[in-house]
Amino acid sequence: MKKRFTEEQIVRILGEAAGHGVPTTARKYGVSDQTLYVWRRRYEGMDVSQVAVTCL
Repeated sequence: MKKRFTEEQIVRILGEAAGHGVPTTARKYGVSDQTLYVWRRRYEGMDVSQVAVTCL
């Protein structure tokens, strides 16, 4: 199954959600609010450079 967003993109989207709010960000990227909450739980506290390192 192909993922729609890479892990790096997800971390960037979560950063945007922190600034603009979950509902607004979810609509912008065409995902559900719940998806953002799941991503937040999975990637909490990570930044893009950390995700790139853990994927190698």
